[in-house]
Amino acid sequence: MKVEPVFIVTNKRMKQIGYIDGERYVTDRDTKKHWFRKYSGWAISKGVLDALKSRLINTIIIRVKNSKTLYLTTREQYEIWGTIIPAKMSKEDTQVVLSLEHFEVM
Repeated sequence: MKVEPVFIVTNKRMKQIGYIDGERYVTDRDTKKHWFRKYSGWAISKGVLDALKSRLINTIIIRVKNSKTLYLTTREQYEIWGTIIPAKMSKEDTQVVLSLEHFEVM
């Protein structure tokens, strides 16, 4: 199965933020940088979610750096239950935060 890297452009440079493995999007996250305490959840760029939707990829796996913890959810959960954080508030691009209750912790 082909693994494809996923990139975003930040500050005029490309940055790999995860990869597509078959029908799954997998991303490594650092709790100190990517955990939204106010919403008790993980954020994903709205642009990435839109790209996953266009490719019919629904499964999302978040791997926590320096831990063996995995969080499993779906793109549909982000669409239904996610909270949109506008670009001006997230400092990068528009993000969608999904609270922990919508993940299966592995």
